[in-house]
Amino acid sequence: MLDCADKNLGYVIPGDALYTRIADKLVNTRVLLNELFNRIEKLKEGPQGNLRCRACGLVFLINKLPREAGVDLGLRATAEVLADLMIEDITAPSGPFRNQIAEILEGLAADGTLMKVGDEYRLQTTEGAEWDRAFRERVTGLTAQPDEIEAIRRRRFLEEAQNSTSTVRMKHGASKTPRSVTTHYEDAPPLVSESVVIWVRDEWGTSEKEVLNAARSRGVDDPTVHVFIPKKEADSLRRYLADSEAAQRVLDNKGAPSNPEGEEARASMISRKTAAEAGIQEAVKEIFRGAKVFQGGGHELALSNLSDALNQATTASVEKLYPRFTEADSSEWSRVIQRAREGNDNPFSPVGFSGPVQDHAVSREVMRAMGQGGAGSKIRKTLEAPPFGWPKDAIDASLIALHRAGVVRVTQKGANIAPGPWIKTTSRPPNSVPKPPSYRQKIGLR
Repeated sequence: MLDCADKNLGYVIPGDALYTRIADKLVNTRVLLNELFNRIEKLKEGPQGNLRCRACGLVFLINKLPREAGVDLGLRATAEVLADLMIEDITAPSGPFRNQIAEILEGLAADGTLMKVGDEYRLQTTEGAEWDRAFRERVTGLTAQPDEIEAIRRRRFLEEAQNSTSTVRMKHGASKTPRSVTTHYEDAPPLVSESVVIWVRDEWGTSEKEVLNAARSRGVDDPTVHVFIPKKEADSLRRYLADSEAAQRVLDNKGAPSNPEGEEARASMISRKTAAEAGIQEAVKEIFRGAKVFQGGGHELALSNLSDALNQATTASVEKLYPRFTEADSSEWSRVIQRAREGNDNPFSPVGFSGPVQDHAVSREVMRAMGQGGAGSKIRKTLEAPPFGWPKDAIDASLIALHRAGVVRVTQKGANIAPGPWIKTTSRPPNSVPKPPSYRQKIGLR
């Protein structure tokens, strides 16, 4: 069929040679529309024209193969299959040629000659061209609106920052008191918080010097963790963001197609969005891999990944946020609660204290917090906040012990409550203890 007698041993007839051989017949029988034939032939005029033309001819042939059950050969116009069928010399390394074909196919899809549906390539249809035109118009519009792309970028960065900080889990001290972490992704400084604040800023809006100066100016005792995201991959990220947003807007605008060509065009647009999303994810992860973490005072944690640096930084910041935590840190407070409820003369012995209950550090702060009287919930709130951060059981144990010892009085609706297991605590009370009333009792010094 073809003159290949003068070729070297190892030459094979490529699959696209069949298209070249029968193209005229396909046009005459209207299997191949004249418009498509001319479009494929015109590709020869550009750079790498011969390969571009061959690839599109082969894409046409493969997509004409039947796909009905029983006759479907399973051949699809993917980059790998097309490269396999276009190889002419099986003795030469195929890697460079495969890469070349993959790049050509991506270029043909990018300029609208082909459309990509999943991993497959197909010749652009009339309706597909309309979807492609709508997509390009939206990309152009987004590119002309940098503020809109910037808003999308910030949203993606915030999501990635929250994902990075979501792995930080802290149980403080022997009491394993849970601590929370807050992500602050704004240029303005964060407000005072009862959690460790991770202040994330990026080079799109500020400089590393500004971040470092802010960390230094707050001093070494400040618990805020500063994260700086350097500006990398900016052009590719902007392109991926525009492509993803444009594809989504076309999908939303076009709705559900009512014909096979429309369904194919929609599938191609979904593939385009999927590819853009994959590019965004990879670019964002690469950018965040270069993040720098600073503690108060400006000390940088030079660790191999952001997660490890954040865990180390937040662990140190918790100690700064709650400098008085160690005074009440113990895993034995549930035993103190039980002994206080039972009226034991030395309820604090499980935490290593044998003096009068009112002399324990927690008890002293409990009495100071209640002042002339206040709700138990208010006392708790005061002593769970910085600089204390004390476990609930430590506060409850002191309240019960002080009440049992007659140091404080408890009233509910003006009536005194007798010493006993009246207080609601985080520890499970013994079965013999009656259900306590609301925690809103009035508590005050006698």
